[in-house]
Amino acid sequence: MLDFRVETFLTAAETLNFTKTAALLNITQPAVSQHIRYLEKEYDAKLFSQEGKKLSLTPEGIKLKDALITMKLDENHLKNDIRNLSQARPLRFGATMTVGEFMMPKVLINRLFTARSLDITMEVANTETLLAKLEKGSIDFAIVEGYFPKRGYDSIVYSRERYIPVCSRYSMYSKGKYSFADLAGSAIITRESGSGTREVLEHALIEHNMSFDDFHSVIEIGNMGAIKKMVAGDAGISFMYEVAALDEIAKKELCPIQLKDFDITHDICFIWRKNSIYSHEMESIYNSFI
Repeated sequence: MLDFRVETFLTAAETLNFTKTAALLNITQPAVSQHIRYLEKEYDAKLFSQEGKKLSLTPEGIKLKDALITMKLDENHLKNDIRNLSQARPLRFGATMTVGEFMMPKVLINRLFTARSLDITMEVANTETLLAKLEKGSIDFAIVEGYFPKRGYDSIVYSRERYIPVCSRYSMYSKGKYSFADLAGSAIITRESGSGTREVLEHALIEHNMSFDDFHSVIEIGNMGAIKKMVAGDAGISFMYEVAALDEIAKKELCPIQLKDFDITHDICFIWRKNSIYSHEMESIYNSFI
C-alpha cells in the first residue's frame, strides 16, 4: 500500500497549487506542505520550484510523478487481480478513432473466437483523452495514432500507416499532381484538436511553412464518417490515414490527392505506463493483437 503522502504529491503535481490540493483532499494547506517536505527529505531532492506565484515541478519532481503514477496504477491492478484470482482479468483499453473504427473490429473478432469468455471494454477517443484515462487507471493500455510523451510510457509500434490527402471525385484536385502549397485557399475538413489525425496534419503544415490560416475555411468534426461524407460531397478536402478511406476510395467516392511534395507514414503505437510490473502482460496482449 502506497504512503498516503503519495496521493498528496500526485494531486499537487496535477494542480500545481497547494491550496487547491488541500481542498481536493480535504486537509489543511500546512498538511500539504508537510507531506511534500517529508517526500523531499525521503528522496533527498527538491520536488517543486516556485517563481512568484507560479509553482512547477522540478526535473526530480517530474521523474517521481511518472514513477508514482505507474506504481499507483499497478497497485490498483494488483488489488483487482488478488480479489478475482479465479476469474479472467477484464481487458480494458483505449483506441483512437481511426484505430477503433477501422482496425480493431477484425482484431477483436479474432480474439473473441479464441477466448470467448474474455471480458473486453474498448474506449474510443482522441489521443489526449486516452492519455488522461491511462493516467487515472481507467484503461490498462491504449493504441494511439497521436504523439505522446515518451518519458511516461513504454510503447511498441503496432502498425505503420500511410497518411494521405483526399478529395471528392468532383474536386479539381482529383486529377493531376499538385504541390502542398496548391491546396491553400481550399476548404479543409479536419478532426478536433487533441486527435492524432489532427496532430499529424499540424506537423505537416509546419514543415511546409503553412498553417490553417492559409485555407479558405477550416471545418472541425469529431467523427471520421461525417468527415468522409462531407469530403465526398465536395465540401472540402481532408487528410486521414489511408486505412480509414480504403472503402470509399474503392467505391470512387473519395480520391487520393497526388501531391508532389508529400509522402507521410506514421506509427500507430501500443502504449502503457512506463516501467509497469505488468509490462510482460502488456507485451503478451500486444502479440495477441497483431
